Amino acid sequence: MYLKRLIFAQADVILSIAMAFSGPVHAKTLPAPFDKAAISTAVANIAAELRAAYVFPDKGNRAAEAIERAFSAKAYDGVADPGQFAKRITADLQSVTSDDHIRVFYGFPSPSRAAPSPPNDAGFERVDRLKGNVGYIRLARFVPPEIFEDAADNAMRLVADTDALIIDLRGNGGGHPASAAYLSGFFLDSARPIHLNSFVVRNRGAADFRAEEFWSRPTPTHYLDKPAYILVGPETFSAAEGFAYSLRVLGRVTVIGARTRGGATGNPGGLAPIGSNLFVNTPSGRAENPVTKSNWDGVGVLPDVQTAPDAALDAAMRLASAIRRPLVGNGGGAAEMSPTLEYWLDAPLLKIRTSPLDGSESAVRRLIVEAVTERPDYGLMSPEIAKRTKEKLSQLHATLTALGPIRTVTFRRVDAMGDVYSVEHERGRSEWTIFVKNGKVESVIFPSRNSAAG
Repeated sequence: MYLKRLIFAQADVILSIAMAFSGPVHAKTLPAPFDKAAISTAVANIAAELRAAYVFPDKGNRAAEAIERAFSAKAYDGVADPGQFAKRITADLQSVTSDDHIRVFYGFPSPSRAAPSPPNDAGFERVDRLKGNVGYIRLARFVPPEIFEDAADNAMRLVADTDALIIDLRGNGGGHPASAAYLSGFFLDSARPIHLNSFVVRNRGAADFRAEEFWSRPTPTHYLDKPAYILVGPETFSAAEGFAYSLRVLGRVTVIGARTRGGATGNPGGLAPIGSNLFVNTPSGRAENPVTKSNWDGVGVLPDVQTAPDAALDAAMRLASAIRRPLVGNGGGAAEMSPTLEYWLDAPLLKIRTSPLDGSESAVRRLIVEAVTERPDYGLMSPEIAKRTKEKLSQLHATLTALGPIRTVTFRRVDAMGDVYSVEHERGRSEWTIFVKNGKVESVIFPSRNSAAG
């Protein structure tokens, strides 16, 4: 049985949703006033989302009542900045739910608006061979599978001949669970699919649930019968926690580091607009491990070997290399300085792409023209991108028509989500992130009126 792919948008990785219309648009616009009426609308819409969709209905109702009481008590009076309001009400919601996935955003987040990340190949920042023939992979996030899988195949091919493997997730904030499931398959017997995780999703407006299952599936190479270690810490979150949790339950890895952040909910539906260019992420689902019938929500993943995060690599290397001496920082301390990656490095293996994929610039130009004329060529898109384009075509048409004809298209960089381009129009600028494979658009982050900036 193959993995069932769930289009999944978690708050920690909203900036990696491949099909969202979320890139920034720069045009001369006057923002609507953010006043008490706007706050009232936002609070009402957030409360409605919580009651209709939150995965824990009772807790969602309590959170809705809490912000309604706060509004009635004039707690948000005087908040004239929507960005500050988003931070304030996010804190209020999280204080009731203890769920870091519940967030309110001002402006739809997108990779191009996030702080630039280190160079990477679909989230893979490093693939190295360390001393003692130990493989090392540092993975920053789990991007959607249409981008992730080729990069994962390459990374695992590069370390296939090592005697032990370390996967560093200490800074991994999560992402797409289908990609986490795919990477898990390299460490499991491909002769039989293994049920790794389920995602239990609330049916909107109801109190019943449905389940989406994630299974391992065949991979081009395997990493069996050799030790594997996963490094984690307080910044390890969501799908990254699920990857470590599932493989540890199956007895396939040793987890080293500090307790993870503890987020096991998510939102298949993506962000909901609530007015004033504000969006709310309301998790409607939760992970459930098929073996433990539980998850890591609120408690995190407790490592097998507990050590200060900065000492985790050293601890893993000493285990992998069978060097018999006390682990540095074991138990959370920091008794001495741990050797760094450079100390253990034998040879870097990953060559990170820095130039755009063939056809990506022409695809950006084509998408703009097709949106303006409202005649997209859906045959040159993946089924999911074609579906999203149909749903948002009128919005995209209005946005790009307002910006006017293309003047220049400039390649900026390679992002984890694809190739980033800045497009100068006659009356403004838009930014696009696109991933093209075999001539088809597999992933694109379109500009949106909701991201307009003066």
